Amino acid sequence: MDCLKKLSREIRVTELDLGTQVDVCDGVPDRLSFLRDYVACNKPLLIRGAVQHWPAVKDDKWSWEGLQGKLDGKQVTVAVMPNGRADAVQDATLSPDGDVQTCFVLPLEESMPFEQFAAHLKQQHPANWPSAGCSSSAHDNQTGSTDNTALAARSDTRLQIRQQAQQVPCCSQSCVGTAASDLASAHVSLDAHPVQAQEACSLPEHLVSVATSGQQRASHNHLDRQTPSDGKPPTQTGVAAAEFHRRAAEVLYLQQQNSNLTNAEFSSLHQDVELEIPWARDVFGGSPDACNLWIGNECSTTSFHKDHYENLFAVVAGEKRFVLLPPCDVYRLYMQQYPVAITERSDEGRLQARLAEPTSHVKWTQIDPFNPASPEDQARFPLFYNADMAKPFHVTVKPGDLLYLPSLWLHAVAQKPDTENKVIGVNFWYDMKFDHRYAYCTLVSELADALNND
Repeated sequence: MDCLKKLSREIRVTELDLGTQVDVCDGVPDRLSFLRDYVACNKPLLIRGAVQHWPAVKDDKWSWEGLQGKLDGKQVTVAVMPNGRADAVQDATLSPDGDVQTCFVLPLEESMPFEQFAAHLKQQHPANWPSAGCSSSAHDNQTGSTDNTALAARSDTRLQIRQQAQQVPCCSQSCVGTAASDLASAHVSLDAHPVQAQEACSLPEHLVSVATSGQQRASHNHLDRQTPSDGKPPTQTGVAAAEFHRRAAEVLYLQQQNSNLTNAEFSSLHQDVELEIPWARDVFGGSPDACNLWIGNECSTTSFHKDHYENLFAVVAGEKRFVLLPPCDVYRLYMQQYPVAITERSDEGRLQARLAEPTSHVKWTQIDPFNPASPEDQARFPLFYNADMAKPFHVTVKPGDLLYLPSLWLHAVAQKPDTENKVIGVNFWYDMKFDHRYAYCTLVSELADALNND
């Protein structure tokens, strides 16, 4: 352990001189300096104003009004979870025996009209719908039957995990999907907000479309409510009202990591951004392997993970708040193996998860840098929380900014929405070089595993 701590100090201070904060530059640096000082050194950099010229940023082309004008009638695939923790480690109660098991839970993926997705996010603004699943401070809502210690995490091998769990042949990155019929019989209860039976209540108009969309997507939504002939929102009582509220509380996040922005459904957005960063082609030796679109709000967070890509992350709206650790600090995250489960809807429309079949596991961390650590957490994870350990790097990426996130860096992400309650990002993944640095990182990870197993 002392050797790993020494390695962290040397890389932070003497070898790379990382200091205590991420370097910042105004405007795009010259290619040679960026390659020499950052890419070759595996060192992050925040580039202010790098994509300020994009019409999506400069001319606010991606307001909700602008997006709906471009995407009206388009079907989009979104991740659905009860608590905003997609691809997450959660302490869940499994039925029928009521046993509690810590699982890595993949989100449900549902297809819906973009306007329905947009209405859901807008309605989740605390000022509009206080019970709708997220608070203005980071995620103090919890699942009804999952334990309050459930923490978020996200996989750097998300696609492979999903394919393994569902026995889906890998034809391309775009083959990600949810195959509920391939799940085991054990259920993990994931009710977001158990709501008591209520008196008659009228619902916001967008929730009427959420409920009635079950007629169009019966395999996903079992609410099957009818809009009255007068066109007014229906009045529901008891269980029906609770079901509406539960559905409103679900957290949606457009987060498919399959180069979704380059797909046909988003072709109307291409004129507003660049599908690759022109100067990055020379630095990384080619075009990006993927260009991903991310749309969500503060209800969604992403916990510590690493990617085997060089990552350029641009923000169009809202803010992305990154917490970073260099690869040498992986031993501080106390990685463990967790069984994989997949989220689906019950016949009653509730979110639930089943353990994947055949059984598979993924290595993950339970450390959540966005919520205050309890005394128990500090005792369990001293290498992360102790005051004598180096602090993680914190960097906020604002509209028009671009973050260079080097391959294998551990990162967690929270979001601060704009006035329309949205956060939009576009990121570019470039293939990393599997050189001596990858070997060093693998060695540190294996040493950390050996220490954790002692």
